[in-house]
Amino acid sequence: MRGAPEHLHDALSGDIIQQGYLARCLDKDAPCAGYAADPPMACAWRGVRLASHSPTLSLSDSEAFVSACAAPDEVFRQRASIALMDLSDRVFGRKVGALDQMTATAESRDLLYPSIDAVRTRVNSALAQEDKGERLPPFAPAGPGDADQPVAWSSCGPTVCLEGFTPAFGGGLISFRVSVKSQTASPSQTDALAAKLAAAALEAPSAAAALSAAAPTQITAGPVCWSKGRGPSGLSYAGAARAPCHPVAAQSGA
Repeated sequence: MRGAPEHLHDALSGDIIQQGYLARCLDKDAPCAGYAADPPMACAWRGVRLASHSPTLSLSDSEAFVSACAAPDEVFRQRASIALMDLSDRVFGRKVGALDQMTATAESRDLLYPSIDAVRTRVNSALAQEDKGERLPPFAPAGPGDADQPVAWSSCGPTVCLEGFTPAFGGGLISFRVSVKSQTASPSQTDALAAKLAAAALEAPSAAAALSAAAPTQITAGPVCWSKGRGPSGLSYAGAARAPCHPVAAQSGA
């Protein structure tokens, strides 16, 4: 059975699963043998995960961080802040701000809820449902990047590509786009496939029909701004960002 030292070693080595486990064990309701509750450190470890640039981070990870760090006590906030800044630098080589700054960043509502990797998985499931043999490969690890710049992701097969942006700190999606290259299919069929794959990414099949039928390049539906279009060489694309729609393309990452 693994003990506290092993979990800590792996967390310090950059394993975000172990960082999450450690955070849960250090929370005020610590359920793990060998751990004493230490809520400031639980808060800090949840924040360290958000600095990882992992493609598996979703908006729920950001919400868990904000919730774990919601304490008015100044001793709590100072300990958590110092640990968050130190550990993020030590584990991932990334400079982050003090606790109040990072919780404000993580509370952003300008994001879609899933992780970029969940989007990739859903697109692959939709490809299977369409009897397409192609699958999108796992994302390559994100580069260091600037501390305040979105993280860009790309996963491509022979004819289908998924591109997206995630926040520099936190989980969820700024935007994503699925593009499909036309081969033997007609442009309208390629448009329809891109729309189906993009809609599957947010588990919103009705959006596929709306994207296929609509003349505008952007459609607002509740919290989502859907976009579609065509590029060079018969390329069709469809994607989404958080509503409201803006005049610029949703895939800008801005």
